[in-house]
Amino acid sequence: MVKIRLQRVGKKKAPFYHIVVADSKSPRDGKIIEQIGIYDPMIKPVVIKIDNEKVAKWIKNGAKPSDTVKYLIDKAANPETVEKPKKAEKVEEKVEEVQEEKVEKVEKTVKAEKAEKIVKAEEKVEEVQEEKNEKVEKAPKAKAEKEEKEEKVEKADKKVTKSKKEDA
Repeated sequence: MVKIRLQRVGKKKAPFYHIVVADSKSPRDGKIIEQIGIYDPMIKPVVIKIDNEKVAKWIKNGAKPSDTVKYLIDKAANPETVEKPKKAEKVEEKVEEVQEEKVEKVEKTVKAEKAEKIVKAEEKVEEVQEEKNEKVEKAPKAKAEKEEKEEKVEKADKKVTKSKKEDA
C-alpha cells in the first residue's frame, strides 16, 4: 500500500520534513517513491509547499495520506479555516483511559489487601475466642481439681493430727 507521509530530514531539535509518497512498509526516513512537498514547522509563519497536481495524481492512484499530511494539504489550500488534526485529542483520550485503568487497578489491589487484612484479623479473633473458650472450659475443671487437692490435704492434716493425738 502506498502512503503520503512526512519524512524527517532536519537536525536534532530542528525538524524539517519532506512530504513524500512511499510504500507503507518502508521506514519513516527510508526509501521513497516521490517527494511532493516540504513542511518547515520551525519558521514562523510555518512553511508548507505542496505540489497539488502530484498529490491529486497519487490520491487518484490509491495513495492514502496520513492524518498530518491531510491537515497540511488542507492548511496549504485554506490556511485560515483548517482545524488541527484530532490525533492529539485521541492521544489525550487514550492517556485518560490508561490513567483510569491504572486507578481502577490500584483500587482493586487496595481493596484486595484490605479484604486480606480483614480476613486475617477475623481469623485472629476466632483464635483468641477459641483460646478463651478453652480456658473457660478448663477453669471449672481446674477449680474442681484444686478443691480435690485441698480436700486431700485437709484429710491428710486430720490424719496427721489424729495420729499425733494417739501418740501423745
